[in-house]
This record gives sequence, structure tokens and C-alpha cells, in this order.
Amino acid sequence: MPPKTSVTREMVLRSSLDLVRENGLSELTARNIAQKLGCSTAPIYSTFSNMDELGNEVMDRAKDQLVEYTRKRYTDHIFLDQGIGITFFARDHPVLYRELFMETSRFVHLHEEMERELRGGFSDDDHYRDLSVDTAEKLREKMGIFTHGLASLSCAGLLRDNSDEFIINTLFEAGRAMIRDIRNPCEGKKSGECPPGGAPLNEIRKVIK
Repeated sequence: MPPKTSVTREMVLRSSLDLVRENGLSELTARNIAQKLGCSTAPIYSTFSNMDELGNEVMDRAKDQLVEYTRKRYTDHIFLDQGIGITFFARDHPVLYRELFMETSRFVHLHEEMERELRGGFSDDDHYRDLSVDTAEKLREKMGIFTHGLASLSCAGLLRDNSDEFIINTLFEAGRAMIRDIRNPCEGKKSGECPPGGAPLNEIRKVIK
């Protein structure tokens, strides 16, 4: 008889991540994992104290994969590359993206961890050295909202074009507009229409009305 293969913790984690990537956390059961590994459920229960512990580790790995996407060099802009990476990940792994950001607040700590890592990368981008700390954080926040909105549409298959080129161009154009506005909020406005440090008053009034 061939020697019996020992099921390791790493094997359980990899199979679990594959299972969640394909079908979501609701399908992460000891029985499904055992079936994928071709073993009994005993190795799963002997390796992890419960399924919540396993689920948390699996999603932590999903977050690490997302961060790896944001570290790839798609352009010569680190900040832009972060947004591209998030959107590409949502497109390529829609179930994992939904589980991380859209299905529950259970993994909010992973989002916070990712944001800390991205903030460090942003500080290394020479294109934004002229921005104050507060201004840079406002830019990150605004682009983060836009990026995750775009990523959610890509994840849901609702973009009219899900190609690399469309995603990169969309993020670049949105970022360029936000950066231009945050650096020169009163450009092209009449004197008195735009108070120092604020948005044009006539635009604010339009929103209020």
C-alpha cells in the first residue's frame, strides 16, 4: 500500500482559501474541506480549534493576497498602483473581495491593517511630497471611496469594460481631477467665490439647494 499522506495545517489553509475563493465563506465547512483534500474531517479539527479560527486565518491570507496586488508596479505612480491593485483584485477574485468588504463587518480589522500598509506605500510616492499631512490624508480618503466604488462595480461585473486599460485610465483620470482640485480648489473661480482652504461657495450652494 502507498504511504498515507499526512494532512498539514498549510494544506488545510490552502484548500480552505481555494474553497472560499470559489464559493464564499458559507461553504467553508470541515466536510467540504475534507472532500477537497480527500481525507476525513479529523485533520481539520485537530489543526484548528474551530471553524471561526480557520475562517479568520483564511481571510487574513486573502487580505495578504490583496496587498500583494497593490504592491505590483503597473505604472510609475505608487498611489495609482494601489488603486489599480485593489480593483484588479476585486475583478479577479470577486468572491474574496465581497467577503472582505461587502458581506459583513467581521473583517473590518483586516481592512484597517491593509489601510495602514497602503498609507506607508503612499508616503513613498514622490508625486505627492508637496502635500501637507492633512491634505494627503484627504486625498487618500477621497480616492479610497472612489476606488472601492469602482472595485465593487468590477466585482459585480457591472463595469461596461473590465479590461486593464479601462480600469487604469478611469482611476488615473479620477485621481488627476481630485489632485488638481485639492491642490488648486479655487482655480478658475471669481474672487470671493472661494474662501481660503474651501470649496467654491457657489458649488456648495448648488449642493445645498
